[in-house]
Amino acid sequence: MYLVGSDSNLPHLIMSFLLGLAGFLLTIGIIVIVHEGGHFFTAKFFNIKVTRFSFGMGPVLWQRRKGETEYCFSALPLGGYVRMADEADADLTEEDRSRLYTRQARWKRGLVLFAGPATNFVLAFFLYVMVGAIGTPDFAAVMGTPPAGTQAASENVRQ
Repeated sequence: MYLVGSDSNLPHLIMSFLLGLAGFLLTIGIIVIVHEGGHFFTAKFFNIKVTRFSFGMGPVLWQRRKGETEYCFSALPLGGYVRMADEADADLTEEDRSRLYTRQARWKRGLVLFAGPATNFVLAFFLYVMVGAIGTPDFAAVMGTPPAGTQAASENVRQ
């Protein structure tokens, strides 16, 4: 039993909290990367210029440029974003201007927007199928010796 102020349980409580936090951040990270990946790969499929793929928000901790896209890891891993080139970018060539998100057909823009939530749905479906295929442990209902004077004791219920 965990008692507030009990020194003997404090390390266990801290470790439980840290493991719970790590599990939460890992889960959110997977969801965010899958979601933003949906936007990213759909934009790339339609040849829309993507200037940044960021996991996290806030100050950038790590970044790497590959091709025309800058990949970033930011301080707050509770979200992310995919930045596509727009009219405000000064260093655009005429070819790049035709690849702007705002210059795409509405159906393409709609698919880019829809792709993030759609990939989350596909992930949820995949995980649901995997849990069904692998299964979950079944726990047997096991009872110790029933207390004296109860109906279970009078009926001789045993393990």
